[in-house]
Amino acid sequence: MNIVDELKEFADLFNNYVASSIAIESDNLSKASFHLLNSGGKRIRPFLACKTFELFDDNIQNILPIATSCELIHNFTLLHDDIMDNDLTRHGVPTAHSIYGIPIAILSGDILFAIAFSHISNNSKLLNSNVNRILKIINVLSDASITICNGQSDDLIMSNEKQFRKPESYFNMISKKTAALFEASCKIGCIAGNGTSNDEKSLTNFGKNFGIAFQMIDDVIGVVGKKNVTGKPVGEDIVQGKKTYMISLALDSMNSEQKNLVLKIFGKKQASANQITDAVNIISNTGVADIVREKARIYTQNAVDSLDKYKDAESYSSLINLTEFLIKRNI
Repeated sequence: MNIVDELKEFADLFNNYVASSIAIESDNLSKASFHLLNSGGKRIRPFLACKTFELFDDNIQNILPIATSCELIHNFTLLHDDIMDNDLTRHGVPTAHSIYGIPIAILSGDILFAIAFSHISNNSKLLNSNVNRILKIINVLSDASITICNGQSDDLIMSNEKQFRKPESYFNMISKKTAALFEASCKIGCIAGNGTSNDEKSLTNFGKNFGIAFQMIDDVIGVVGKKNVTGKPVGEDIVQGKKTYMISLALDSMNSEQKNLVLKIFGKKQASANQITDAVNIISNTGVADIVREKARIYTQNAVDSLDKYKDAESYSSLINLTEFLIKRNI
């Protein structure tokens, strides 16, 4: 089975599990909370938790509830991010706050955050009620949540600054905002599978490098991705004023006229379609998308190297194929 089919099969398993296992009493709050979850998604974070678990234990039903919590935390961040960025679409559908209003959307994120942790404790019996492992998993996920919030704060501050910071600041920010949850998902899978402390280090390293590469490719797609493929508006990161490594490199590669044209609409959501198209074409012609993909490949190679000792495990090929899919993806 190729990785796209494997991800789809897992997403179906995950979606069915969520539909049958998680309920929210308030109908309006329930609709808003599950709005993004029901709109699709590749479920990469719970997939990683399950596949790292399967390096040690092949009973996926013992990890699925815990892996689900990783996705609930992810959706909690998306609901709040969309409000902070005033985004009207995500995954090609209207954002929750644009349908249900900001107060309900905030509550939706809050309740998913709470459910994520209660879902772990309520399913502790699946890990033979091992208190130490359950507490460790809760700590990993709560620490990741704190790190993500700090990363989001860094991103907001950087977005409001006039100048682009040095690349080190960008990589530090995405290691917190994006990579932290990938890192946690892999570590949680390892802990649930009763891996050793050395296993935790290896799989944490895999998740961190995977997450950094994931965000770098996402930043490429956020500029030059095609709407009919990504579901995102063309040039989204330009009009959002996102100070990404991709855009920073592109600006450094332009002449003054090109740079002025791009900066004229940078962070301007009211920019016309023609202005956005012109800016996207200018950035595309710099060739920096290929440079960023190659840089991301260094991180994916670091991730792959972390898995060397697991080559005999059945889920090893899934993790390797996923990293290769990551570097080539357009969605």
